[in-house]
Amino acid sequence: MKLLTIMMEIYNSLVTIGANGEILNVHRKLFPSNREKSFHTRGDASTLKVVDTPSGRVGGLICYEHLQPLLKYSLISQGEQIHCASWTG
Repeated sequence: MKLLTIMMEIYNSLVTIGANGEILNVHRKLFPSNREKSFHTRGDASTLKVVDTPSGRVGGLICYEHLQPLLKYSLISQGEQIHCASWTG
């Protein structure tokens, strides 16, 4: 009997959607919390981007990423004007 193994990776993500419904960026959380590590995969810094929108340059971080000064600095250095602070409710 042959078993099929499916490998999946689940990320805690912040999606930036443009005015026309297009996906501008999908940021994957870089540092999952201890509980999140049991089901979320760690992202990488390639998704830490600021995107141009008609309202301004938009960026964002997820939950405790806001406590990481270098992550905030990365967005500021890209000219972030609007910050999406995504926290769990």
